[in-house]
Amino acid sequence: MSDAHGMLRAVLADYADADKWMGSSFEGVKRISNTKVGDVGQDFIEKLCGGLGLDCEFPLDKRGKRSRTESWDMRIEGVTFELKTATEDVRGSFQFNHIRYRRPYDALPCLGIAPENILFDAWSKAEVATGQGGPPGKHGQRVVGAAQIDQAARPTAFDR
Repeated sequence: MSDAHGMLRAVLADYADADKWMGSSFEGVKRISNTKVGDVGQDFIEKLCGGLGLDCEFPLDKRGKRSRTESWDMRIEGVTFELKTATEDVRGSFQFNHIRYRRPYDALPCLGIAPENILFDAWSKAEVATGQGGPPGKHGQRVVGAAQIDQAARPTAFDR
């Protein structure tokens, strides 16, 4: 039998994207699983709130740990949020998945992590539910180009 490991490495080399993240400020976000990117976003917003003196809390499970199954992700100053975090792809786009407008939360913040920038915007649940705001597309499952995001999504870049 042939060298399966070598064959797989050769196939992977054919699919490799240009590595714009190599050596970037936020390179580490691309070395974690996709499911943990949301945790990174929550932890970042929690630290940001702490730095700004804002009260920030998370739903807890029966063991007192952060719940991953609640209908909201975090509460800041009494306002509940469904937070979405995405990383920039090779085309400069972000994809915010699984935006559930039928869940009980007050607002939808979207945090975009690019190799050297942090982009952020938020919409009320009413804006999201009526199609008046939020990332474009059905339930937010659409890739939004970075150029579009600057105009359509009104992001704020955090200063470095």
